[in-house]
Order: sequence, then C-alpha cells, then structure tokens
Amino acid sequence: MTQHWNTGTDSLNLYMYMALPLNYFVFRKDIDHFFSEVTFTLVISDKEQNTQMYRESWKEGITKTYYEDTRDPDNYFKTEKIFPYIREYTTYFSMFRMKTAERIGK
Repeated sequence: MTQHWNTGTDSLNLYMYMALPLNYFVFRKDIDHFFSEVTFTLVISDKEQNTQMYRESWKEGITKTYYEDTRDPDNYFKTEKIFPYIREYTTYFSMFRMKTAERIGK
C-alpha cells in the first residue's frame, strides 16, 4: 500500500494505492467465475484530542475466470482512492476478508 499526502494552501488530500496479492483472499465459486469481496476501512483521528475525525468503509469485489488466477502470488488486486481532508491527522487503515472476517493491516 502506498499513501501520498497532497498538501495545498487550503486543504490536505490523501491518495492511497493498494496492490494486494490475490492469494491472500478467499474466493467463492460461482457458475462461470470466482468471486471475493473485501471491506476496507479508513479511520482518521486527531491524536492530540483522541477523537475520530473521519471514517469511511467501502466494499470492492474481485472476479476471476479461472481458479489458478486466484492462487498465483504474482497476481494482484489493485485499487486506489482519494480522500479529502481539512488538516493532517493520524490515519488507521484495515481491511477484512469477508469469508473469514479476518482483519488484515493496521
């Protein structure tokens, strides 16, 4: 995962790019493909005041035609997202694999 802070005169934006190995996910077999769903959560808090300033969760689906593609450690799920902010805070990021409800990341 890469995060890049874009600071301007009146705002602060966080750009996150993630490339995660597909063999880290749990896929379910459908009729003509394999599918996995992952939930990402970003929490931004003010460390000095110990308060949560921003929280966003979102789900993304991953579809592959062949089972072998889901197990190859060289295949990656890639995604990116931009978050607008007013000032700099501490960030916390996590994601869940849906079938196992296992937390990945900090």
